[in-house]
Amino acid sequence: MKTMHRKIALSLVLLLTVSACGPRVDRVGTSVAATLTALPQPTQAPTQPLSTLPPPTNTPEPGIPQEPPTPTPLTPGAILGQHTVQPGETLFCIGRAYGVHPTAIAEANRLDPNAPLTPGQALQIPAAPWAEVAPGPVCAAQFQSPFPGLPFVTYTPGPAPTLASGPEARGVEAILILEPGAGSAVTSAVHVAGEANPAFEQSLVVQISDAEGKFLSTTAVQIAAEAGQRGPFSADVPFHVLSDQPGRISVYAASARDGGLTHLASVEVTLLAAGSPSLRAGQPHPEQIAIFAPTLLATLSGGVARITGFSDYVFESQLGVAICGEGGSGEPDFICGTKDNALGMGTAFVNSPDAGQPGPFAAEVKYTVQAQTPGRVVVFDASPRDGGVTHLASVEVTLRP
Repeated sequence: MKTMHRKIALSLVLLLTVSACGPRVDRVGTSVAATLTALPQPTQAPTQPLSTLPPPTNTPEPGIPQEPPTPTPLTPGAILGQHTVQPGETLFCIGRAYGVHPTAIAEANRLDPNAPLTPGQALQIPAAPWAEVAPGPVCAAQFQSPFPGLPFVTYTPGPAPTLASGPEARGVEAILILEPGAGSAVTSAVHVAGEANPAFEQSLVVQISDAEGKFLSTTAVQIAAEAGQRGPFSADVPFHVLSDQPGRISVYAASARDGGLTHLASVEVTLLAAGSPSLRAGQPHPEQIAIFAPTLLATLSGGVARITGFSDYVFESQLGVAICGEGGSGEPDFICGTKDNALGMGTAFVNSPDAGQPGPFAAEVKYTVQAQTPGRVVVFDASPRDGGVTHLASVEVTLRP
Protein backbone atom coordinates (compact mmCIF):
# COMPACT_ATOMS: atom_id res chain seq x y z
CA MET A 1 0.00 0.00 0.00
CA LYS A 2 2.81 2.39 0.89
CA THR A 3 4.45 1.61 -2.46
CA MET A 4 1.23 2.58 -4.22
CA HIS A 5 1.14 5.87 -2.24
CA ARG A 6 4.70 6.62 -3.26
CA LYS A 7 3.75 6.01 -6.91
CA ILE A 8 0.85 8.46 -6.60
CA ALA A 9 3.11 11.09 -5.03
CA LEU A 10 5.78 10.52 -7.71
CA SER A 11 3.18 10.84 -10.49
CA LEU A 12 1.96 14.13 -8.97
CA VAL A 13 5.51 15.57 -8.89
CA LEU A 14 6.16 14.42 -12.49
CA LEU A 15 2.89 16.00 -13.66
CA LEU A 16 3.74 19.29 -11.94
CA THR A 17 7.25 19.24 -13.40
CA VAL A 18 5.85 18.77 -16.92
CA SER A 19 3.40 21.63 -16.30
CA ALA A 20 6.26 23.87 -15.18
CA CYS A 21 8.04 23.31 -18.50
CA GLY A 22 4.94 23.67 -20.66
CA PRO A 23 3.53 26.64 -22.55
CA ARG A 24 1.97 29.66 -20.96
CA VAL A 25 -1.48 28.02 -20.92
CA ASP A 26 -0.29 25.86 -17.99
CA ARG A 27 0.30 28.76 -15.63
CA VAL A 28 -1.71 29.11 -12.43
CA GLY A 29 -3.70 32.08 -13.67
CA THR A 30 -4.84 30.18 -16.79
CA SER A 31 -5.70 27.11 -14.72
CA VAL A 32 -7.90 29.15 -12.40
CA ALA A 33 -9.46 31.04 -15.30
CA ALA A 34 -10.22 27.73 -17.04
CA THR A 35 -11.78 26.40 -13.84
CA LEU A 36 -14.05 29.42 -13.52
CA THR A 37 -15.11 29.03 -17.17
CA ALA A 38 -15.76 25.29 -17.05
CA LEU A 39 -17.69 25.16 -13.79
CA PRO A 40 -21.28 26.25 -13.14
CA GLN A 41 -21.26 29.96 -12.51
CA PRO A 42 -21.97 31.54 -9.09
CA THR A 43 -25.62 31.83 -8.25
CA GLN A 44 -25.08 35.59 -7.69
CA ALA A 45 -24.18 36.24 -11.31
CA PRO A 46 -25.65 35.51 -14.79
CA THR A 47 -24.11 32.59 -16.72
CA GLN A 48 -24.22 34.27 -20.14
CA PRO A 49 -22.57 37.48 -21.36
CA LEU A 50 -24.28 40.40 -19.67
CA SER A 51 -24.59 42.24 -22.97
CA THR A 52 -26.95 39.47 -24.21
CA LEU A 53 -29.18 39.25 -21.15
CA PRO A 54 -32.82 40.35 -21.55
CA PRO A 55 -34.07 43.10 -19.22
CA PRO A 56 -35.20 41.69 -15.84
CA THR A 57 -38.88 40.81 -15.66
CA ASN A 58 -39.17 41.34 -11.92
CA THR A 59 -39.30 44.68 -10.16
CA PRO A 60 -35.78 46.14 -9.97
CA GLU A 61 -34.12 46.84 -6.63
CA PRO A 62 -34.68 50.40 -5.42
CA GLY A 63 -32.06 52.76 -6.79
CA ILE A 64 -30.75 50.28 -9.41
CA PRO A 65 -31.40 51.43 -13.01
CA GLN A 66 -32.87 49.11 -15.64
CA GLU A 67 -30.91 48.71 -18.83
CA PRO A 68 -32.22 51.14 -21.48
CA PRO A 69 -32.87 49.64 -24.96
CA THR A 70 -30.38 51.97 -26.67
CA PRO A 71 -27.56 53.95 -25.01
CA THR A 72 -27.87 57.70 -25.40
CA PRO A 73 -25.19 59.21 -27.71
CA LEU A 74 -22.69 61.09 -25.57
CA THR A 75 -19.79 63.41 -26.24
CA PRO A 76 -16.44 61.65 -25.57
CA GLY A 77 -15.13 62.69 -22.19
CA ALA A 78 -18.58 63.68 -20.92
CA ILE A 79 -19.49 63.19 -17.25
CA LEU A 80 -22.63 61.18 -16.54
CA GLY A 81 -23.02 62.35 -12.96
CA GLN A 82 -21.53 62.34 -9.48
CA HIS A 83 -21.39 59.42 -7.06
CA THR A 84 -20.78 59.86 -3.33
CA VAL A 85 -18.78 56.93 -1.95
CA GLN A 86 -20.50 54.85 0.72
CA PRO A 87 -18.68 52.70 3.35
CA GLY A 88 -17.18 49.57 1.82
CA GLU A 89 -17.57 50.66 -1.82
CA THR A 90 -14.85 50.15 -4.45
CA LEU A 91 -14.25 51.47 -7.96
CA PHE A 92 -15.28 48.09 -9.33
CA CYS A 93 -18.65 47.87 -7.55
CA ILE A 94 -19.41 51.50 -8.53
CA GLY A 95 -18.43 50.78 -12.12
CA ARG A 96 -20.77 47.77 -12.23
CA ALA A 97 -23.69 49.91 -11.09
CA TYR A 98 -23.31 52.35 -14.01
CA GLY A 99 -21.73 50.13 -16.66
CA VAL A 100 -18.63 52.35 -16.59
CA HIS A 101 -15.11 50.92 -16.57
CA PRO A 102 -13.46 51.36 -13.11
CA THR A 103 -10.14 52.42 -14.66
CA ALA A 104 -11.94 55.26 -16.46
CA ILE A 105 -13.47 56.38 -13.15
CA ALA A 106 -10.00 56.39 -11.58
CA GLU A 107 -8.56 58.44 -14.45
CA ALA A 108 -11.44 60.92 -14.42
CA ASN A 109 -10.83 61.55 -10.71
CA ARG A 110 -7.01 61.28 -10.81
CA LEU A 111 -7.00 58.28 -8.45
CA ASP A 112 -4.79 55.25 -8.03
CA PRO A 113 -7.03 52.37 -9.29
CA ASN A 114 -5.79 50.15 -6.43
CA ALA A 115 -6.18 52.68 -3.60
CA PRO A 116 -9.16 52.31 -1.23
CA LEU A 117 -11.95 54.88 -1.44
CA THR A 118 -13.01 57.16 1.42
CA PRO A 119 -16.67 57.32 2.51
CA GLY A 120 -18.11 60.71 1.50
CA GLN A 121 -15.65 61.07 -1.38
CA ALA A 122 -17.29 62.57 -4.50
CA LEU A 123 -16.51 60.77 -7.77
CA GLN A 124 -17.20 62.04 -11.27
CA ILE A 125 -18.54 59.14 -13.37
CA PRO A 126 -17.33 59.49 -16.99
CA ALA A 127 -19.09 58.36 -20.18
CA ALA A 128 -16.79 55.37 -20.67
CA PRO A 129 -18.86 52.18 -21.10
CA TRP A 130 -17.59 48.89 -19.69
CA ALA A 131 -17.88 46.55 -22.70
CA GLU A 132 -18.14 43.29 -20.73
CA VAL A 133 -19.03 43.96 -17.11
CA ALA A 134 -17.38 41.35 -14.88
CA PRO A 135 -19.73 39.78 -12.29
CA GLY A 136 -19.04 40.77 -8.70
CA PRO A 137 -20.19 43.16 -5.97
CA VAL A 138 -22.55 45.88 -7.25
CA CYS A 139 -22.98 49.21 -5.46
CA ALA A 140 -26.32 51.02 -5.35
CA ALA A 141 -26.51 53.50 -8.24
CA GLN A 142 -27.24 57.12 -7.31
CA PHE A 143 -28.38 58.30 -10.75
CA GLN A 144 -29.58 56.87 -14.07
CA SER A 145 -26.84 55.69 -16.46
CA PRO A 146 -27.30 55.19 -20.23
CA PHE A 147 -24.98 52.19 -20.13
CA PRO A 148 -25.94 48.60 -19.17
CA GLY A 149 -24.57 47.98 -15.69
CA LEU A 150 -25.58 44.91 -13.70
CA PRO A 151 -29.38 45.02 -13.22
CA PHE A 152 -29.32 43.69 -9.67
CA VAL A 153 -27.40 44.06 -6.41
CA THR A 154 -25.28 41.03 -5.45
CA TYR A 155 -23.75 42.56 -2.34
CA THR A 156 -24.46 45.48 -0.06
CA PRO A 157 -21.69 46.56 2.34
CA GLY A 158 -22.87 46.58 5.92
CA PRO A 159 -21.89 45.87 9.51
CA ALA A 160 -19.97 42.63 9.93
CA PRO A 161 -21.68 39.87 11.88
CA THR A 162 -20.06 38.97 15.15
CA LEU A 163 -17.82 35.94 14.74
CA ALA A 164 -14.76 34.84 16.67
CA SER A 165 -11.74 35.98 14.66
CA GLY A 166 -8.74 35.70 16.96
CA PRO A 167 -5.86 33.23 16.62
CA GLU A 168 -7.69 30.74 18.87
CA ALA A 169 -10.71 30.61 16.54
CA ARG A 170 -8.80 30.69 13.24
CA GLY A 171 -5.92 28.45 14.28
CA VAL A 172 -2.32 28.74 13.13
CA GLU A 173 -1.64 29.00 9.39
CA ALA A 174 -1.65 25.44 7.99
CA ILE A 175 1.36 26.16 5.73
CA LEU A 176 3.46 28.92 7.24
CA ILE A 177 6.20 30.38 5.00
CA LEU A 178 8.87 32.02 7.15
CA GLU A 179 11.69 32.33 4.58
CA PRO A 180 11.53 34.45 2.53
CA GLY A 181 8.94 36.85 3.91
CA ALA A 182 6.55 38.87 1.78
CA GLY A 183 8.24 41.83 0.09
CA SER A 184 11.64 40.14 -0.17
CA ALA A 185 13.79 40.43 -3.30
CA VAL A 186 15.25 37.00 -4.07
CA THR A 187 17.87 35.45 -6.34
CA SER A 188 18.32 31.85 -7.49
CA ALA A 189 18.44 29.48 -5.74
CA VAL A 190 16.06 30.86 -3.15
CA HIS A 191 15.90 29.21 0.27
CA VAL A 192 12.25 28.50 1.15
CA ALA A 193 11.48 27.37 4.70
CA GLY A 194 8.64 27.25 7.18
CA GLU A 195 6.39 24.80 8.99
CA ALA A 196 3.24 22.96 7.99
CA ASN A 197 0.43 20.75 9.21
CA PRO A 198 0.71 17.07 8.25
CA ALA A 199 0.12 16.19 4.59
CA PHE A 200 -0.15 12.97 2.57
CA GLU A 201 3.18 11.17 3.10
CA GLN A 202 4.36 14.52 4.56
CA SER A 203 4.88 15.81 1.01
CA LEU A 204 4.58 19.44 -0.11
CA VAL A 205 5.31 21.24 -3.38
CA VAL A 206 7.18 24.55 -3.68
CA GLN A 207 6.43 26.52 -6.82
CA ILE A 208 7.79 29.81 -8.19
CA SER A 209 5.81 31.83 -10.75
CA ASP A 210 6.76 34.99 -12.65
CA ALA A 211 4.98 38.31 -13.25
CA GLU A 212 2.59 36.69 -15.73
CA GLY A 213 1.82 33.70 -13.51
CA LYS A 214 3.95 31.25 -15.54
CA PHE A 215 5.55 28.44 -13.54
CA LEU A 216 9.33 28.85 -13.40
CA SER A 217 10.18 26.07 -10.98
CA THR A 218 8.45 23.21 -9.15
CA THR A 219 10.18 21.34 -6.32
CA ALA A 220 8.96 18.58 -3.97
CA VAL A 221 9.82 18.99 -0.28
CA GLN A 222 9.21 16.85 2.84
CA ILE A 223 7.84 17.93 6.22
CA ALA A 224 10.52 16.89 8.71
CA ALA A 225 8.18 15.25 11.23
CA GLU A 226 6.55 11.88 11.88
CA ALA A 227 3.43 11.07 9.87
CA GLY A 228 0.45 12.97 11.23
CA GLN A 229 2.59 15.63 12.95
CA ARG A 230 3.18 19.30 12.15
CA GLY A 231 6.80 20.08 11.39
CA PRO A 232 9.37 22.19 9.52
CA PHE A 233 10.17 22.11 5.81
CA SER A 234 12.93 23.69 3.72
CA ALA A 235 14.28 23.60 0.17
CA ASP A 236 16.62 25.57 -2.07
CA VAL A 237 14.63 26.29 -5.23
CA PRO A 238 16.29 27.45 -8.47
CA PHE A 239 14.64 29.77 -11.01
CA HIS A 240 15.67 31.88 -13.98
CA VAL A 241 14.40 35.30 -15.13
CA LEU A 242 15.85 37.65 -17.73
CA SER A 243 14.85 40.79 -15.84
CA ASP A 244 13.76 41.84 -12.35
CA GLN A 245 10.01 41.35 -11.94
CA PRO A 246 7.20 40.61 -9.45
CA GLY A 247 6.81 36.95 -8.60
CA ARG A 248 5.20 34.52 -6.20
CA ILE A 249 6.52 31.67 -4.08
CA SER A 250 3.77 29.14 -3.31
CA VAL A 251 3.84 26.07 -1.08
CA TYR A 252 0.96 23.61 -1.27
CA ALA A 253 -0.32 20.17 -0.32
CA ALA A 254 -2.25 18.00 -2.77
CA SER A 255 -4.93 15.35 -2.34
CA ALA A 256 -3.87 11.71 -2.79
CA ARG A 257 -7.41 10.99 -3.99
CA ASP A 258 -7.63 13.38 -6.95
CA GLY A 259 -4.43 15.49 -7.09
CA GLY A 260 -6.32 18.73 -6.35
CA LEU A 261 -5.17 21.24 -3.76
CA THR A 262 -5.95 20.78 -0.09
CA HIS A 263 -4.05 23.87 1.10
CA LEU A 264 -1.86 26.56 -0.45
CA ALA A 265 0.02 29.53 0.98
CA SER A 266 2.19 32.04 -0.87
CA VAL A 267 4.30 35.16 -0.53
CA GLU A 268 4.71 37.94 -3.09
CA VAL A 269 8.37 38.70 -3.83
CA THR A 270 10.59 40.37 -6.43
CA LEU A 271 12.51 37.92 -8.61
CA LEU A 272 15.99 39.27 -9.37
CA ALA A 273 17.88 38.35 -12.53
CA ALA A 274 21.17 39.18 -10.81
CA GLY A 275 22.59 41.07 -7.84
CA SER A 276 22.18 40.58 -4.13
CA PRO A 277 18.96 39.47 -2.41
CA SER A 278 17.11 41.65 0.09
CA LEU A 279 15.34 39.33 2.49
CA ARG A 280 12.59 39.93 5.02
CA ALA A 281 11.56 37.43 7.66
CA GLY A 282 8.06 36.02 7.65
CA GLN A 283 6.03 36.13 10.86
CA PRO A 284 3.73 33.55 12.44
CA HIS A 285 0.07 34.44 11.86
CA PRO A 286 -3.41 32.90 12.07
CA GLU A 287 -4.88 30.97 9.16
CA GLN A 288 -5.55 33.47 6.35
CA ILE A 289 -8.73 31.69 5.20
CA ALA A 290 -10.40 29.80 8.05
CA ILE A 291 -13.43 27.64 7.17
CA PHE A 292 -15.78 27.35 10.15
CA ALA A 293 -18.60 25.44 8.40
CA PRO A 294 -18.92 22.82 7.17
CA THR A 295 -16.75 21.10 9.74
CA LEU A 296 -14.27 18.32 8.94
CA LEU A 297 -16.00 15.17 7.64
CA ALA A 298 -19.45 16.76 7.80
CA THR A 299 -22.16 15.28 5.57
CA LEU A 300 -23.77 17.70 3.10
CA SER A 301 -27.07 16.97 1.35
CA GLY A 302 -29.74 18.69 -0.68
CA GLY A 303 -27.44 19.89 -3.44
CA VAL A 304 -26.39 23.09 -1.62
CA ALA A 305 -23.22 23.62 0.41
CA ARG A 306 -23.46 26.40 3.01
CA ILE A 307 -20.03 27.77 3.86
CA THR A 308 -18.98 30.26 6.54
CA GLY A 309 -15.59 31.36 7.78
CA PHE A 310 -13.21 34.23 8.39
CA SER A 311 -10.64 35.68 6.00
CA ASP A 312 -7.87 38.24 5.85
CA TYR A 313 -8.42 41.12 3.43
CA VAL A 314 -8.62 40.01 -0.21
CA PHE A 315 -8.93 42.05 -3.42
CA GLU A 316 -12.46 43.45 -3.75
CA SER A 317 -13.41 41.37 -0.68
CA GLN A 318 -14.15 38.46 -3.01
CA LEU A 319 -13.21 34.78 -2.58
CA GLY A 320 -13.76 31.84 -4.89
CA VAL A 321 -15.50 28.68 -3.65
CA ALA A 322 -15.31 25.23 -5.28
CA ILE A 323 -16.94 21.90 -4.48
CA CYS A 324 -14.68 19.03 -5.53
CA GLY A 325 -15.79 15.40 -5.83
CA GLU A 326 -14.11 12.03 -5.62
CA GLY A 327 -11.80 12.05 -8.63
CA GLY A 328 -12.55 11.42 -12.26
CA SER A 329 -10.85 11.96 -15.56
CA GLY A 330 -10.54 14.73 -18.10
CA GLU A 331 -8.41 17.81 -18.41
CA PRO A 332 -6.23 18.65 -15.37
CA ASP A 333 -7.60 21.28 -13.02
CA PHE A 334 -5.34 23.08 -10.54
CA ILE A 335 -7.95 23.27 -7.77
CA CYS A 336 -10.01 20.06 -8.03
CA GLY A 337 -7.54 17.80 -9.85
CA THR A 338 -9.61 17.25 -13.00
CA LYS A 339 -12.30 19.28 -14.75
CA ASP A 340 -15.07 16.73 -14.26
CA ASN A 341 -14.20 16.50 -10.57
CA ALA A 342 -15.35 20.10 -10.10
CA LEU A 343 -18.97 19.77 -9.01
CA GLY A 344 -19.87 23.38 -8.18
CA MET A 345 -18.49 26.89 -8.14
CA GLY A 346 -19.46 30.06 -6.31
CA THR A 347 -18.32 33.29 -4.71
CA ALA A 348 -18.03 34.36 -1.08
CA PHE A 349 -17.79 38.02 -0.02
CA VAL A 350 -15.73 39.07 2.99
CA ASN A 351 -17.90 41.42 5.05
CA SER A 352 -15.26 43.66 6.64
CA PRO A 353 -16.08 46.54 9.00
CA ASP A 354 -13.65 48.76 7.03
CA ALA A 355 -11.96 48.55 3.64
CA GLY A 356 -8.73 46.56 3.77
CA GLN A 357 -9.69 44.75 7.00
CA PRO A 358 -10.33 41.03 7.68
CA GLY A 359 -13.85 39.81 8.23
CA PRO A 360 -16.32 36.92 8.08
CA PHE A 361 -17.53 35.41 4.82
CA ALA A 362 -20.48 33.26 3.80
CA ALA A 363 -21.66 31.54 0.63
CA GLU A 364 -24.17 29.01 -0.67
CA VAL A 365 -22.92 26.90 -3.57
CA LYS A 366 -24.95 24.39 -5.56
CA TYR A 367 -23.50 20.99 -6.44
CA THR A 368 -24.82 17.86 -8.16
CA VAL A 369 -24.06 14.22 -7.26
CA GLN A 370 -26.00 11.06 -8.13
CA ALA A 371 -24.87 9.08 -5.08
CA GLN A 372 -23.00 9.58 -1.83
CA THR A 373 -19.36 10.44 -2.52
CA PRO A 374 -16.31 11.85 -0.74
CA GLY A 375 -15.81 15.54 -1.46
CA ARG A 376 -13.96 18.68 -0.55
CA VAL A 377 -15.12 22.26 0.06
CA VAL A 378 -12.45 24.69 -1.16
CA VAL A 379 -12.20 28.45 -0.52
CA PHE A 380 -9.48 30.38 -2.32
CA ASP A 381 -8.16 33.83 -3.21
CA ALA A 382 -6.80 34.77 -6.64
CA SER A 383 -4.31 37.49 -7.53
CA PRO A 384 -5.62 40.56 -9.42
CA ARG A 385 -2.20 40.71 -11.11
CA ASP A 386 -2.14 37.36 -12.87
CA GLY A 387 -5.17 35.36 -11.69
CA GLY A 388 -2.99 32.85 -9.84
CA VAL A 389 -4.13 31.31 -6.55
CA THR A 390 -2.53 33.18 -3.63
CA HIS A 391 -4.14 31.25 -0.78
CA LEU A 392 -6.42 28.22 -0.51
CA ALA A 393 -8.04 26.30 2.33
CA SER A 394 -10.27 23.24 2.21
CA VAL A 395 -12.21 20.79 4.35
CA GLU A 396 -13.02 17.14 3.56
CA VAL A 397 -16.75 16.32 3.56
CA THR A 398 -19.22 13.70 2.37
CA LEU A 399 -21.59 14.78 -0.42
CA ARG A 400 -25.10 13.35 -0.75
CA PRO A 401 -27.79 14.15 -3.36
